[in-house]
Amino acid sequence: MTSVADPRIRLIGQRSWPGLDVYVTTAGSGRFEHSPGREHRLMVHMGAPAKVTCRHGRISESHIQRRGDIHLIPAGADATFDDLDPTAMVGVWMGPELMGRAGRGMYGRERRGLAAPVLQRRDRRALDLVLILESEVRASDLPAVARRKFPVEADASTAISDAPSRPRQDFSV
Repeated sequence: MTSVADPRIRLIGQRSWPGLDVYVTTAGSGRFEHSPGREHRLMVHMGAPAKVTCRHGRISESHIQRRGDIHLIPAGADATFDDLDPTAMVGVWMGPELMGRAGRGMYGRERRGLAAPVLQRRDRRALDLVLILESEVRASDLPAVARRKFPVEADASTAISDAPSRPRQDFSV
């Protein structure tokens, strides 16, 4: 799997729950290889339209990714993405135990695993869930985001004086 330590990938935030890891990232163009892993990997494109070629085994698809396009790489599968443009995405890594519990909860039994990746799909319910997870990641990383946006070395008095002035509102009753 391409590591978030790859210099082309900028980790915006990350949050983990039992059986679930969520990453919010941006990346420059290039080849990103995802070797077979233990987790199911759901990747949702969140940025501007971007040209990409996706490969899995003998399947190869070239297309323009748009906000909300979903790629699902099941546990044990590999995939390669050749991004011709910079991208932004939310990655949701789901452990097999979580997927098994979900299958038992939804169907009364574990569902048979996916045999191959699902590339460039759209599902409004899945996107809504990913947007909620992205919000959780961004909310949990507010102090780090604030540090990047407003470095500690900056002189606080100039940062405040450079801000546009707005009239104060009085909400007292």
